[in-house]
Amino acid sequence: MGVSTGERNAGLNWIRSRAVAIAVYFLATIITDAYFMGDTPGYVYSILTYEHGGTFGWDNPFWEFGHLFWRPLGYLFFHLFRPITKIFVGEDERLQVTLVLMWLSWLSGLGCVLLLRSLTAHFITKQWVCNLIVVAFIAANAFLNYAQTGCTYAAGMMLFLLGMLLLAQSSDDEAKATKVRLVGAAASLAGAVCIWFPYALVIPAALAIPVLIHGKSQHTYRITWQSALAVSFFLALAYGSVLVHLRIFRLNDFKTWMAAASHGYNQTGVLRMLFGLARSFINMGQDGILFKRYLLHDPYNPVSLNNLFRASLWKFGFFYLTVAAVLLTALRTRMGRRTLFLLALAAAPVFVFALFIFEGGMPERYLPLFPFFFLTLGVTLNEERLRLLKYVTIAFVAVLVISNVSVMSKWALQREQEAISRRTAELQPRLTSNSLVVTVHLQDELVDFYNNFPFHPLNRHGTLQVYSVLVIGTPQVVTWKENFAAKVAQAWSAGGDVWISKRLVQPRPRPEWNWVEGDDRRISWAPLAPFFKQFETGDNVGGDDGFLLILRTPANEQNIYRLSSQTTSRN
Repeated sequence: MGVSTGERNAGLNWIRSRAVAIAVYFLATIITDAYFMGDTPGYVYSILTYEHGGTFGWDNPFWEFGHLFWRPLGYLFFHLFRPITKIFVGEDERLQVTLVLMWLSWLSGLGCVLLLRSLTAHFITKQWVCNLIVVAFIAANAFLNYAQTGCTYAAGMMLFLLGMLLLAQSSDDEAKATKVRLVGAAASLAGAVCIWFPYALVIPAALAIPVLIHGKSQHTYRITWQSALAVSFFLALAYGSVLVHLRIFRLNDFKTWMAAASHGYNQTGVLRMLFGLARSFINMGQDGILFKRYLLHDPYNPVSLNNLFRASLWKFGFFYLTVAAVLLTALRTRMGRRTLFLLALAAAPVFVFALFIFEGGMPERYLPLFPFFFLTLGVTLNEERLRLLKYVTIAFVAVLVISNVSVMSKWALQREQEAISRRTAELQPRLTSNSLVVTVHLQDELVDFYNNFPFHPLNRHGTLQVYSVLVIGTPQVVTWKENFAAKVAQAWSAGGDVWISKRLVQPRPRPEWNWVEGDDRRISWAPLAPFFKQFETGDNVGGDDGFLLILRTPANEQNIYRLSSQTTSRN
């Protein structure tokens, strides 16, 4: 049977209505790249460990509580697309897996854009409002960055948006509320949780869509409770199957498996949450460092209020001014109040977790709120009389685009890579596959360079193995000396050499080193230099900000093995 004229016209109208969204997404991801790859290297390592039959521990899982199906999906698509990825990156499996995960995230990001456009069209009559909301969503810092990484967030959001859309469509009338649509919504919401568990926090808000948006009735209540039961069933089936596969049958083992998903991060608090929420929308570069230095009165690199305002305080203030404008104007309309209640229902558990449980300063923590925030903004902006909000929103989108694209543009990231390449130019020829390069903390740009730019020529050889002495906000900072010694002993036993950053022997940190004194009160900069100066060093490369080779002398070996044995006995 041929396609009717009506169906053909409907298809063309669907494409035309989403042309702006598709074009903006393609343009945005053409001129920008991810500046932070997040956990992508960890996923790659786990997938390759599984591929080659390696052993797993809580620190390197394949079936992880927080990202239950992401690594298995990556493993599956790694094999499916291996003939294609070889064309781009050759035989390097690390780059093959990285590329596959990035493709999955990018396609998921495109799915998010199309689904959000459909969701807004379900509640908003004005085309320009739908398009403006989608543009703002694309330009938001956390989405634009992570849609171009190998992380789970875009894939999880795509499934979550699909679940929201199906619930909204199921609420239209009795005829459309089919069992197939409800099962699809429940499976999508459960799938989002299995990709990234924090989406579970906003499932109650998604399930409330039929009742709150379309009114209280026996029909909408039935959709909600049936969907809730179906989501619970799918989640129990997914997690139960994995628990049986892992042979986890005791409660204590389950708690250990679940706790491992936090990776030991435990920095919480109101200020971290407020700053992390703003950063999820607006990229503030390293301005978060300035905020911390100001609030903690950093003695090494003090920051004044004037410095802070000129850097990014105005962005911080403008974001919360926009949020306040959206919230206040949403209260003036019936549909605005309903979507605002959905937003509040979603925000409450996310904020509680950010305050007391997980690291609230990370921008990605607030991605589950994006569908509800942008839906509320769009519904409110759809009202004719709210001209002030229209101007505020347009200014807000302009700030998102300018701030985020300027940081994530390919040209800006290229300059960053060139600067780091110059720092390591003399070191690279001396490294072997077993060499270890030691930096102060994870905020060292060398750590970011290897993790965030895996396709850079200097990183393709796989010889730049970076170890950070301090991982702020984790229990590791308490035993940093012993952990360092254990890593050195491991490198030496494998026949490798150890290079330390000269920053470790400096009496005070420079501003550009991203150190914040007091960020973790269990550690200070002061003990670093005395500790590392006790080791005998050899070759000196890279100038003032270069690297020192730790010699394998009897004195050094005695110190290293004494400290590393303390780690072994403690474990």
